[in-house]
Amino acid sequence: MENKQNYLRGFSRDDSSLLGFIIWCEGIAITFNEFKEYFLFLIKENNINEIPDFIWDIIDMEENEKIHLYKRIIGFVPDSKLTEFEISAIYGIGLKRFGSLFDISKKKALDALEQNPHILERFKKTFPFIKLDF
Repeated sequence: MENKQNYLRGFSRDDSSLLGFIIWCEGIAITFNEFKEYFLFLIKENNINEIPDFIWDIIDMEENEKIHLYKRIIGFVPDSKLTEFEISAIYGIGLKRFGSLFDISKKKALDALEQNPHILERFKKTFPFIKLDF
């Protein structure tokens, strides 16, 4: 059997920090297609028998079905364990990638990103298939 790195830590009800991080990134710092691409990456990088069932449902989900993500698909609300300032750093990544935001000022987002470099590193580690040009 092939030895694969376990990327599934942070996907359970007891520890949903990685899942929460990914959900925060969707729509702010990654597109819906990149969100789904992440879960395809997750399947490729893990033992298929260890993949939580809800991940298959996320891959099949259409963008207009996001409203059902917690109740019908995942079954719980993930806790990212991110501070408000760290969430602002995610907005900073989105601003640098896409050029505009509506939920936060440009200055607040970029300041938060500058003061939370660990969020950018976490983003790069979580989404290695996304190439950043900043």
